[in-house]
Amino acid sequence: MLLGSTVPLKALRITVPAIVLKALAFMAGLEFMTFNPLVGSVVAGAIFVMGFVLAGVISDYKEAEKMPGELRSVLDRIWTEARLLHMSKPEFDVEQVRLRLLKILRSFIEGVEQKRGYSGLEPCVESVEGLSDTIAEMEKVGAAPVAISRVKDGRENLLKNILRIYYMQRTVYLPSARILSEVLMLGVILMLIFVKSQSLVETLLMFSVITYFIVYLRYLTYTLDTPFRQGERTQDDVSLFLLKEFEKKLAKPEAKV
Repeated sequence: MLLGSTVPLKALRITVPAIVLKALAFMAGLEFMTFNPLVGSVVAGAIFVMGFVLAGVISDYKEAEKMPGELRSVLDRIWTEARLLHMSKPEFDVEQVRLRLLKILRSFIEGVEQKRGYSGLEPCVESVEGLSDTIAEMEKVGAAPVAISRVKDGRENLLKNILRIYYMQRTVYLPSARILSEVLMLGVILMLIFVKSQSLVETLLMFSVITYFIVYLRYLTYTLDTPFRQGERTQDDVSLFLLKEFEKKLAKPEAKV
């Protein structure tokens, strides 16, 4: 499980060198700060601020978790309406609808990949806007108003959800609070390095636990602030298996009409 996520590993990359510095400070007699209630208050305050930022990020993450299912549902509805219309009106080009839906799916999956900075969703937005051509073609062949209305609603829902995801991926939650949490994290680690201690084993144990916890919070906040992270070795991103399954379904030869 540890190797399946980047957050624990990244936290260790800072924690281990910090532990080494703490050990060196102890052996070299560089510890000059006495542990007192003020030190404990600083540590508690840092954890509170970082927890506050994490709580705000989690609310967006929970919203993001629902979106792949909503996108899959809307895309499936549009595809079903297109196939039903083709059955009653063979002149309707359902193949173009299939290709447009595939383009939406692929541009979304590729847009949230690591190589695109997790936020390259402009092509996906353009692909969704291209569904206006499908609506015009449905009106041209005389589709039922109910079917046209469903596709229109589907297009609007797709655009709304993808733009919401685009916003999440591009923005940082409370940048000022994020900077404050960074400063507090570094300040707490440096302060604890120079706090006087009696036993090396005891101080390293306490120092490693506190440092790892604070650093872990920092990296977890960064990860959850960008919920869609294709291409990164992590278990903390929002899964896109529903969209990938539908993309494979539309790409199969039997899906062609």
